[in-house]
Amino acid sequence: WVVVVSLMGFFLFGYLLSALVLLIEFTVPFELLTGSIFLAGAGFVFIIMKLSKTTIHSINAKDKQLQRTLIEISERRDIEEERLAGLNLANEQLRIVLNDAESVNRVRGEVITKINQDVRTPLHAIVNCSESALNTDLTEEQKRHIHAIKESARSIAELLDFAKDIRDIKPAH
Repeated sequence: WVVVVSLMGFFLFGYLLSALVLLIEFTVPFELLTGSIFLAGAGFVFIIMKLSKTTIHSINAKDKQLQRTLIEISERRDIEEERLAGLNLANEQLRIVLNDAESVNRVRGEVITKINQDVRTPLHAIVNCSESALNTDLTEEQKRHIHAIKESARSIAELLDFAKDIRDIKPAH
């Protein structure tokens, strides 16, 4: 830029000198003066064009680099959007599975409760009737059979209690 500014100064000085020569009618070979001015002007224009060409090439190179970067960013964004869509789909599927599992747990609990209610009353009747029957005059074989019925009913009641306990266990999310 120092050269450009120097040439501009020389160019301006040449024009001012030529104006001064014309005003005071100094005898200097006019062709020499104008030739120097035009030579300096041509040099100035040449340097400006060279700098402009270099600047334009630099701008074009940076523009191409910027375009490549934008394309890479766009491709990455597309990949991330596809990935995000896949994750959203997986999340939705997990939500559906979780809802289904919760529904199954709820129905399982309702079934266990219903079975517990429907079976427990007859079991109590069997146990109570068995105990009453054992207090009567029975043969040993009859007592053994009634005792087996009573213990089986108690085992079934224990199984119902166990099923109820399992029902009350809440699954972890």
